[in-house]
Amino acid sequence: MMRLLIFVMFYSSAVVYGQNRISIPSQLAEISGLQKLNKNLFVAHNDSGDGPYLYFLDASGALLKRTFVRGASNIDWEDLAYDGHENLYVGDFGDNGNKRSDLCVYRIPILGSELKDSIVAERLNYIYPDRNSLNPMASELNFDVESMVYIEGSLYLFSKNRTKPFDGMSKVYKGDFIDGGIELTCIQKIKLAGHSWLRSAVTGADYFEGRLFLLTYKKVLEYVWNEDEVVFVKKRSFFRLKQRESICYDRQGFIWIGSEQSILGKQHLKRIKWKLN
Repeated sequence: MMRLLIFVMFYSSAVVYGQNRISIPSQLAEISGLQKLNKNLFVAHNDSGDGPYLYFLDASGALLKRTFVRGASNIDWEDLAYDGHENLYVGDFGDNGNKRSDLCVYRIPILGSELKDSIVAERLNYIYPDRNSLNPMASELNFDVESMVYIEGSLYLFSKNRTKPFDGMSKVYKGDFIDGGIELTCIQKIKLAGHSWLRSAVTGADYFEGRLFLLTYKKVLEYVWNEDEVVFVKKRSFFRLKQRESICYDRQGFIWIGSEQSILGKQHLKRIKWKLN
């Protein structure tokens, strides 16, 4: 019994060590996208419960500015990607029913436009090359996307699997920019352990210097990124299930996770110390 108790105490400390909970305003009750632009400036957005707005926050969670995105609508915004220099990308690709035909990503020239009242977006449409029907069978419910990263001139989208029975596969689509849109290619599949989409479906993603981070409602997973096949490095699990929807890694060695308000708790950010091996 004593050995078991020691093990539980050690495991518990390993999971929660270095975590900090940060409150965010009620305007971000449905936070589903998060990116860090510089040392003390974050940008976030809500999902389908809001209009086309970007929210700029400092590291304390304080709201600095709400910016209207002209030329865009928010059907179901789900994630942000940043090229590190000029452009921010907003994915309007949430599709719980796997039936949308109006999927797109908005490209927003963010450099020099931070904290302005409004900013103009360019709409980039896309389709899934491997989807044959807008009424898929239960075993094909893997065309919902809630996560996206930018890597060396391309976007990469990760599917949120809802297949019945659940097979745990997240499809990886490479998005190449073409005139007026994005051309997707399914380049690989990542197998996530678990028996339920509620615990093992991808809800957020980020990329930093060769490392890919995937988020689910229950855990964070780190991989060495390779366009042909990712290599698992480690994971961090959470005790409590929450509606964790957004993730970003910063250069100070922290992962930031955004959780929506739900019956599982209020909206907030969680800062976790994360050492790259």
